[in-house]
Amino acid sequence: MKHSACQGFVGKLSVIALAALGWINPIQAQEFMKFAGGSSTPIVKFTEHFGEMDFSLDPVSIEIYGDGLVVVEYPVFMKKAGLYQLTLEPADLDALLSTLSSNRIPAFDAAAAKADARTAANLQAQSDTLFFSSDPSVTVLELNLESYSPDMATQSPKPVNQRIQWTGLRDHARQYPDLDAIQSLHNAQQALRELMDHPDLIRVEEK
Repeated sequence: MKHSACQGFVGKLSVIALAALGWINPIQAQEFMKFAGGSSTPIVKFTEHFGEMDFSLDPVSIEIYGDGLVVVEYPVFMKKAGLYQLTLEPADLDALLSTLSSNRIPAFDAAAAKADARTAANLQAQSDTLFFSSDPSVTVLELNLESYSPDMATQSPKPVNQRIQWTGLRDHARQYPDLDAIQSLHNAQQALRELMDHPDLIRVEEK
């Protein structure tokens, strides 16, 4: 994906790092998150192939960089076709990453979540509960952090290189309302899709 080049390195340390410097009350400090700044490698990437479309076509996508740069691409077959950009304020970037963190995306276990979905589907079948799926869309969410800990008191920070692929996420969110992992992934998907429709996005390239 094309984007404007930015120089330099900017990292983000969450409240736990500030507590270590004596800038805030350590009692408030739980989470630690650090990521590379600049716009060379996205820290968040989201793509979606719509199930009703030819999978050889490009997906819709969004890339978010450590300096706040957001790059959105709508493929040629869509009305909004083109490449768009905006730059998030640091507080807005923090809020987005907090949304992903609160939905446990850094530690998301896709294999376990899919196993839970299969178990739930079998239970629904046994109870004669039928659910028709009409959403074969493929969602891919990637998260890249230099180091992350949900709670520094109990877990040492570790690098996060997460890649989650899910087919039919919207339908599964409706079908399995009690499966927290699927609901969390759907929440993250919604947050990123909302950002893709941000009113401050500027088209920088037409398709």
